[in-house]
Amino acid sequence: VTEQEIKQRGYRHLADLLRDLPSVDVQGPYSTSSRVSVRGVTGNTKLLILQDGVRIGAPAGELVPISINYPLYMAKQVEVLLTPGSALYGADAVTGVVNIISKHAEQQQTQQLSYEGSEARYQHGHLLLTGHIGQTYPVMFGAHKEQFNNQSLAEQYPEIFAFNDLKNSQGQVIIPVNQRQSFQSLASAESVWATIKPHASTELGVNYRVVSYPTDYTTLPNFTNYGGVWEDRFLTLYARFQQQINAQLSTNNLVTWSSYRLNKNSHFNNIFSGYMNGYKYAESKKLSIDSQWYYMLTDNHQLMAGLVFDHLRAVPRTADLSQPYDPNVSVEQQHLYYLGSNNSLPVKIFQVTQDNIGIFLQDQYQWSPQFSSQVGIRFDDNSDYHASTSPYVGVKYNYNPKTTFSLTYSQAYLAPSPSYSYEHFGSFTGQQDSQGRYVADTFRIPNPDLQPEQAKAVEFVLNHELSSNWQLNSTVYASNLKNLILFATSTSIPDSTFIEGGFIKSTDHNVNLGESLAYGAELSSRYHHQNYEI
Repeated sequence: VTEQEIKQRGYRHLADLLRDLPSVDVQGPYSTSSRVSVRGVTGNTKLLILQDGVRIGAPAGELVPISINYPLYMAKQVEVLLTPGSALYGADAVTGVVNIISKHAEQQQTQQLSYEGSEARYQHGHLLLTGHIGQTYPVMFGAHKEQFNNQSLAEQYPEIFAFNDLKNSQGQVIIPVNQRQSFQSLASAESVWATIKPHASTELGVNYRVVSYPTDYTTLPNFTNYGGVWEDRFLTLYARFQQQINAQLSTNNLVTWSSYRLNKNSHFNNIFSGYMNGYKYAESKKLSIDSQWYYMLTDNHQLMAGLVFDHLRAVPRTADLSQPYDPNVSVEQQHLYYLGSNNSLPVKIFQVTQDNIGIFLQDQYQWSPQFSSQVGIRFDDNSDYHASTSPYVGVKYNYNPKTTFSLTYSQAYLAPSPSYSYEHFGSFTGQQDSQGRYVADTFRIPNPDLQPEQAKAVEFVLNHELSSNWQLNSTVYASNLKNLILFATSTSIPDSTFIEGGFIKSTDHNVNLGESLAYGAELSSRYHHQNYEI
């Protein structure tokens, strides 16, 4: 998707662009329940998002929205691959890969400033600067800020947002209707990024983003006390080194350090937290080293090999906390307790460390002017999930100058994020049973034995040019996912071992459950005229 198309179609964020793709469905503007489905496969964590080839998502695969936190004001083009890409990119490239390609620094300095506002407290602004430091070092700087409030939603649907007393699972009134918070839906995002080339072969970059949104936007009034907020913070630092060693051999090395932190004041206030502020916290840090080597056997034959090392440390999303987490002290010094336990049952806070080593190989060969092939395979060894293999095979045939066929087969895997494996939440009623144990009606508990999801996909594409201005495109695809991670239904078996001193009447947790098969066809036509496009 080119810069011209982004401007013509008014795409401000990646979500706007994805919504216009025939195989992508984006549900919800910014809440945690907003979901992206690609060719029938749902999951934000299954789509890999890059900017200039650098991962800009959550390091540990935390669930985050895809919306105003990915602006496009700096984009020269956006490349979208809607098929598994794990053979080259590793885990989290299950449904596809999106790469936002930034504009290049101009020889002459340029400045771009934009601001707009409208009803519903909508505001959007960005700043983009390009140029050189002195006459030598190309540099780019960008910043954006945006906010939106859809508070009129409650006014438009008064019967749905009718307020009553908030009651717990026993029917007791916890918050009278006259003390309830009004409906809130304010979301905001801001970002700063910059790149500089101190040498022709070296690039340094930084990308910082913050997104804030309500935790209860999609929850009905009978189950939440509005006012909860969620704020995600991301920071990525990278250094890229490229070198042409000789006429046949070149290398591209990327070192990335990335971090994610959930603002300590983020919280829910709903039936699961006993209608008290249930604070949440999560953080992750990741060091990645990606070395790629390219060798030209002939003008028509290229080999690529790569080695990847990842080191991850994470505190998965905590249970509901009675007070904000203190990131300045260790996990052991938090002194936090489960809600409803009268500060007597310490919260379990997990810490996860993972190492991953990956090796990938790829062969591209132009057999003839009409026929070409691409074959790749990747091996990964994870300290938690052991070995996995992701192959890729693609062939392309130019039937004539106007008609092209391509067929691809690919496999991918998605290791469960620490948040999926270790997340747990719930609250106690404040009452004790005859054995002195604090009682909880229900809890979601961890499942550290989750296994990676596995995907297999096949795609057939036909492109035909009716004229220089008119193109037809058709795609037929099918994908199969196994070991799907889903929520298991609540069990009626009480649990008295997960939380010492507590008695939980029923529990649920994430499990690998079943598989899915998705298949379909896409048909599209594009007509260009000097004055319009269809």
